[in-house]
Amino acid sequence: MRVQLLGHYYKDNNMGDEAIHRQVKTDLESIDPFVEFVHELDKPELFICGGGGMYSDWQPEAFDTWLPPIDAAIRQNIPVVAYGVGIGPLFHEDTTRRLRRSFRAMDLVMVRDRASYEALGIDTAIVTGDPAIRYGYRHPVIGLNLVDIKTITALDTFFLDLIQLILSHADLKFFCLWPPHKNLYKRLMTHLNIDIPIIEAWDPDVFKREVCEVDLWMGMQYHGIIFANMNHKDCIALSYHHKCTQYANTMDLPQTLISDGQNLIPYSLKSSIEDVKNILEERFEAQSKMYQASDLNRKLLLKFVNNMRERCHRQV
Repeated sequence: MRVQLLGHYYKDNNMGDEAIHRQVKTDLESIDPFVEFVHELDKPELFICGGGGMYSDWQPEAFDTWLPPIDAAIRQNIPVVAYGVGIGPLFHEDTTRRLRRSFRAMDLVMVRDRASYEALGIDTAIVTGDPAIRYGYRHPVIGLNLVDIKTITALDTFFLDLIQLILSHADLKFFCLWPPHKNLYKRLMTHLNIDIPIIEAWDPDVFKREVCEVDLWMGMQYHGIIFANMNHKDCIALSYHHKCTQYANTMDLPQTLISDGQNLIPYSLKSSIEDVKNILEERFEAQSKMYQASDLNRKLLLKFVNNMRERCHRQV
């Protein structure tokens, strides 16, 4: 497939534009590993307009720069796709009318946010997300510290549910702050039949170094919570003792109770799982939705390319 790209693509000139450029190319290569990126004179099979704030009245030269190549491709019956484009603000009637005329003639219009959709004012446009979101996205990592307390019934079941819940949102590292707890992590991994890195961090200097590599700390041990918090890590306290609850309350950290009925009042482990689930969703749901919106560009483009190929095959 021969594809021409149109956008603010001046290599190494702007971080955001280059991130968009690379992600658009990555998406196309995932759809067609043999895709060839060509220039206008090579007559492409597909024309993609992709970029950040490409069309706005504070950048009036954009209309004479970016619309003529689109209009030329349309006249040549080359399929044209707008790929997560940013539009607006638009205040002038003449430029707005000109933009809408060109975009209505496109085969697929995807804009990066609701504001762009409203500025463009075309019902056929689809709100997706900025392609650069996926280029900049890194899967979050949670550091988990657990304590094996024999007096708490069904604690292993809680730990297994907790690990599976975490893995539905993020990657995971076990933090072992006392050597005997390493057996707990091995036992849990055997039950789940998975491998999770175990960070042997009973040396405080090792802990300080390793905790900087995670995005969120979730732990039971008192000093683990303190060290993570003092190293400016987002924390969730799994409080098994009143000293943990007191610190979490003092520092206004989110927490749930892991109670043995002695150090803390009885609290349902099922409720504790719900507490953690709600906290994780609050932490990661917005980013997850943004990622999914960005990935909709790729999914819709894949569908469009497949339909385009089917039409070509029928014509042959």
